[in-house]
Amino acid sequence: MASFPASLVTPERVLLEEHAQAVMLRTDYGDAAFLPGHTPLIGVVVPGTVRFGREDDSEERFEVRGGLVQVEPNRVVVLVPEAEPAS
Repeated sequence: MASFPASLVTPERVLLEEHAQAVMLRTDYGDAAFLPGHTPLIGVVVPGTVRFGREDDSEERFEVRGGLVQVEPNRVVVLVPEAEPAS
């Protein structure tokens, strides 16, 4: 499967910036998974876990306290006020 640049950004720093196969999170409309070529959108991220799926089938997980997600066909940026690696 193709990958795309994905970022997790707080006001203080960029926590993650890598190529992902999928970004999965919960929005105010429900669970969402963003894959390469997704329709552009800007959405509200609700508190919970954001998962970044890698090409080797591993995942990077972060607990977030809400925020926004900007999706473009070839890029996903998750902007949050606070985040920490999920245990």
